Amino acid sequence: MSKKTRRMKRAAEEKINRKDAAIRQHNEELENLKEQYEGLDICDEDKKVIDNYIACKDARAERMEEKLYEKGMKKPVTIADGSALVTGLLLAMNMQSLELYWLSMTGTIRDGRSWTGF
Repeated sequence: MSKKTRRMKRAAEEKINRKDAAIRQHNEELENLKEQYEGLDICDEDKKVIDNYIACKDARAERMEEKLYEKGMKKPVTIADGSALVTGLLLAMNMQSLELYWLSMTGTIRDGRSWTGF
Protein backbone atom coordinates (compact mmCIF):
# COMPACT_ATOMS: atom_id res chain seq x y z
CA MET A 1 0.00 0.00 0.00
CA SER A 2 1.43 3.38 -0.97
CA LYS A 3 1.96 6.22 1.48
CA LYS A 4 -0.77 8.24 -0.19
CA THR A 5 -3.24 5.36 0.11
CA ARG A 6 -2.34 4.85 3.77
CA ARG A 7 -2.81 8.57 4.46
CA MET A 8 -6.18 8.55 2.70
CA LYS A 9 -7.26 5.44 4.63
CA ARG A 10 -6.14 6.96 7.94
CA ALA A 11 -7.97 10.23 7.16
CA ALA A 12 -11.15 8.36 6.23
CA GLU A 13 -10.95 6.24 9.40
CA GLU A 14 -10.48 9.33 11.56
CA LYS A 15 -13.44 11.04 9.92
CA ILE A 16 -15.61 7.96 10.44
CA ASN A 17 -14.45 7.73 14.07
CA ARG A 18 -15.55 11.34 14.63
CA LYS A 19 -18.95 10.92 12.94
CA ASP A 20 -20.09 7.38 13.84
CA ALA A 21 -21.37 6.91 17.40
CA ALA A 22 -21.20 3.11 17.18
CA ILE A 23 -17.51 3.23 16.23
CA ARG A 24 -16.78 5.64 19.10
CA GLN A 25 -18.61 3.35 21.52
CA HIS A 26 -16.66 0.33 20.26
CA ASN A 27 -13.39 2.24 20.68
CA GLU A 28 -14.28 3.09 24.29
CA GLU A 29 -15.27 -0.51 25.01
CA LEU A 30 -12.04 -1.75 23.44
CA GLU A 31 -9.99 0.51 25.67
CA ASN A 32 -11.83 -0.67 28.80
CA LEU A 33 -11.50 -4.33 27.83
CA LYS A 34 -7.83 -3.87 26.96
CA GLU A 35 -7.15 -2.48 30.43
CA GLN A 36 -8.96 -5.45 31.99
CA TYR A 37 -7.10 -7.91 29.75
CA GLU A 38 -3.68 -6.56 30.67
CA GLY A 39 -4.34 -7.07 34.38
CA LEU A 40 -5.46 -10.71 34.18
CA ASP A 41 -3.95 -13.96 35.53
CA ILE A 42 -5.61 -16.01 32.79
CA CYS A 43 -8.27 -18.36 34.17
CA ASP A 44 -11.66 -19.53 32.82
CA GLU A 45 -13.53 -16.46 34.03
CA ASP A 46 -10.92 -14.17 32.54
CA LYS A 47 -11.23 -15.86 29.18
CA LYS A 48 -14.74 -14.41 28.93
CA VAL A 49 -13.25 -10.92 29.06
CA ILE A 50 -10.84 -11.88 26.27
CA ASP A 51 -13.73 -13.23 24.21
CA ASN A 52 -15.64 -9.98 24.70
CA TYR A 53 -12.58 -7.99 23.66
CA ILE A 54 -12.20 -10.00 20.46
CA ALA A 55 -15.92 -9.77 19.63
CA CYS A 56 -15.93 -6.00 20.15
CA LYS A 57 -12.79 -5.58 18.06
CA ASP A 58 -14.30 -7.67 15.24
CA ALA A 59 -17.54 -5.66 15.32
CA ARG A 60 -15.54 -2.43 15.10
CA ALA A 61 -13.48 -3.76 12.19
CA GLU A 62 -16.60 -4.86 10.30
CA ARG A 63 -18.26 -1.51 10.82
CA MET A 64 -15.11 0.29 9.68
CA GLU A 65 -14.92 -1.90 6.55
CA GLU A 66 -18.53 -1.09 5.73
CA LYS A 67 -17.92 2.63 6.14
CA LEU A 68 -14.72 2.51 4.06
CA TYR A 69 -16.58 0.63 1.31
CA GLU A 70 -19.29 3.29 1.31
CA LYS A 71 -16.63 6.02 1.11
CA GLY A 72 -14.74 4.25 -1.68
CA MET A 73 -17.84 3.54 -3.75
CA LYS A 74 -19.22 7.02 -2.97
CA LYS A 75 -22.65 5.59 -2.25
CA PRO A 76 -24.30 4.24 0.90
CA VAL A 77 -25.32 0.62 1.37
CA THR A 78 -29.07 0.53 0.78
CA ILE A 79 -30.50 -2.37 2.71
CA ALA A 80 -33.65 -0.47 3.68
CA ASP A 81 -34.67 0.53 0.15
CA GLY A 82 -37.35 -2.17 -0.05
CA SER A 83 -35.78 -4.18 -2.88
CA ALA A 84 -35.70 -7.35 -0.74
CA LEU A 85 -39.41 -6.93 -0.01
CA VAL A 86 -40.24 -6.53 -3.71
CA THR A 87 -38.13 -9.59 -4.58
CA GLY A 88 -39.88 -11.65 -1.90
CA LEU A 89 -43.32 -10.57 -3.10
CA LEU A 90 -42.48 -11.40 -6.72
CA LEU A 91 -41.23 -14.82 -5.69
CA ALA A 92 -44.30 -15.44 -3.54
CA MET A 93 -46.66 -14.46 -6.35
CA ASN A 94 -44.97 -16.90 -8.70
CA MET A 95 -45.29 -19.88 -6.33
CA GLN A 96 -48.23 -22.23 -6.61
CA SER A 97 -50.77 -21.78 -3.85
CA LEU A 98 -50.63 -25.45 -2.85
CA GLU A 99 -46.85 -25.60 -3.02
CA LEU A 100 -45.17 -27.25 -0.07
CA TYR A 101 -43.55 -24.47 1.95
CA TRP A 102 -40.23 -26.26 2.34
CA LEU A 103 -39.79 -26.55 -1.43
CA SER A 104 -39.32 -22.83 -1.84
CA MET A 105 -36.98 -22.71 1.16
CA THR A 106 -34.69 -25.42 -0.19
CA GLY A 107 -34.73 -24.19 -3.77
CA THR A 108 -36.33 -27.38 -5.05
CA ILE A 109 -38.19 -27.27 -8.38
CA ARG A 110 -40.97 -29.44 -9.70
CA ASP A 111 -40.45 -30.61 -13.25
CA GLY A 112 -43.92 -32.12 -13.69
CA ARG A 113 -43.01 -35.78 -13.08
CA SER A 114 -40.80 -35.85 -10.03
CA TRP A 115 -39.26 -33.61 -7.42
CA THR A 116 -35.66 -32.73 -8.10
CA GLY A 117 -33.49 -30.97 -5.62
CA PHE A 118 -30.17 -29.34 -5.08
